[in-house]
Amino acid sequence: MRGGTYSGNWISYLTGSSLLPITVTNYPGERAIIDGGLTSNGNYVMWKNIEFTDSSFIDRTSDNGHNGINVVGSGNKVINCFLRNFPQGLISGHGNGLDLIVHGCLFYYNGWNSSNGHGLYPQNSAITYKTMTKNIVFNNGGYGFHLYGSTGGVDNFWLEGNTAFDNGTIGYGSPLYNYHIGGTLPSTGHVLKRNYGYGASTRVGYGSGNVVSNVSIQDNVFDELSSMALTTCVPIAFDGNKLYGPTSGFDVLDWLNNVYGALGALPDAYYLEANEYNENRANLTIFNQQEEASTINVNVGSIFGQTGTVEVHNVQDYFVDIQTLTITAGVIVVNMQAVNRTVETPVGWEAPATTFPQFGCFVIEKV
Repeated sequence: MRGGTYSGNWISYLTGSSLLPITVTNYPGERAIIDGGLTSNGNYVMWKNIEFTDSSFIDRTSDNGHNGINVVGSGNKVINCFLRNFPQGLISGHGNGLDLIVHGCLFYYNGWNSSNGHGLYPQNSAITYKTMTKNIVFNNGGYGFHLYGSTGGVDNFWLEGNTAFDNGTIGYGSPLYNYHIGGTLPSTGHVLKRNYGYGASTRVGYGSGNVVSNVSIQDNVFDELSSMALTTCVPIAFDGNKLYGPTSGFDVLDWLNNVYGALGALPDAYYLEANEYNENRANLTIFNQQEEASTINVNVGSIFGQTGTVEVHNVQDYFVDIQTLTITAGVIVVNMQAVNRTVETPVGWEAPATTFPQFGCFVIEKV
């Protein structure tokens, strides 16, 4: 796609195959923006590096019916895209979007003034996974990941390497769930691995009798108002997690191979996640509540090498708040001072408060 803004609600019937997929991306060096939303009806299409927004969503009192991406076809991928200012960032019904992969995307400022507008709202009734990896999901009006169905299935979701924070605060008015898995029917086959959460909550399971089975919850880092709530869910694996904040629905003595702590007591640390579709891109999540250090030394050598230059995008104002940093012996110095960080203003809402210096999330790109 050549640079520019493409207004309207678009429907794509492009169809490739598993051997000959189609990639739709922005022209090199240009910025393509779809202002309105997209339904992807075709199969085996990769949507990559494209911005999606809805500049008309000024009245945030109700759903205007324009969703960022509705994935209907099979074998589709949504890669390194931006989805903001919609009622829902991404939807994909339980009988649609088979084998969907969502990777490296930013979902933010979706929703309206209720608990119902989410970053991602997919369902799945297939025996194959819908896979969501290395995404950054924050400041949505409702939930971040809302893997829920009132009549449709919610089975076989693989969530790995994602970061979610402060969902619910901007629309609903108080924190909701960064991660929620479970609907009104029993569900099975979920993996929640090496995800990061800050400021809201995580819940697996929903309602009594709606058993969530065959769930693996491993190596996650959550410093949240509810770091883990299990509702009619007994995991098959539950270990290696750092859970700071209240827990419920299980006895910590039954799952001793985790670290438990008080809300806000997570030791300072940073986490890097390499992008699988762009070797020159990675996500960086920094917890900085204890020392509130003004700068953090981050070793990026394993991904970007020992020397060079990178652009570090603060996801809270991705296109404006950018540090250009030199890699020295594999290390960059990231500024965490709130006074030096900015926050994008959404359509129809006031800009939320910054999370700095206690928490920061970035996309790093090698120049």
